[in-house]
Amino acid sequence: MGHSIVALVSKEPIQEKKAMELDLPIFPSSQYVVIVGFAAPHCDLWAEKASICFGSGSTPITLDSPITHYFAKKLGLKKYLLLQTNYLGGIGEQYAALFEESRLMEYSESANAINEMLRLGVAKGSTRDEFEAIGLHRHRSFDESFESYWHGYG
Repeated sequence: MGHSIVALVSKEPIQEKKAMELDLPIFPSSQYVVIVGFAAPHCDLWAEKASICFGSGSTPITLDSPITHYFAKKLGLKKYLLLQTNYLGGIGEQYAALFEESRLMEYSESANAINEMLRLGVAKGSTRDEFEAIGLHRHRSFDESFESYWHGYG
């Protein structure tokens, strides 16, 4: 089974009402961390609605774009991680970037990039690693949360 996610992760409190208005799925964690899932068709539609130019960000993360940072700001987040995984059959890649007020502070694309970034604010406790500690291992993708956006996309 594959694993392909793009998510925003933060320890800051999130404005849940705003997340609902933006149709963003929120996944609370036992580590007092919030996970916000993303999907390309959702981001594309909302970028168009908000008249935000398409464009790439400062990292190779697929959705490191102006709309993603717009979402973070609307959710009331100043410091957050943007994470991406692409794995199939144990082979793949991962990326992680720390942003503060939409400015890139740190970036990694190592084989352990996500855990490296999560170590900045998440204790792994008795779990195997930080990825598992915040519950990311329970998600293979966030596509189900965006089913209505996929119709006619691509």
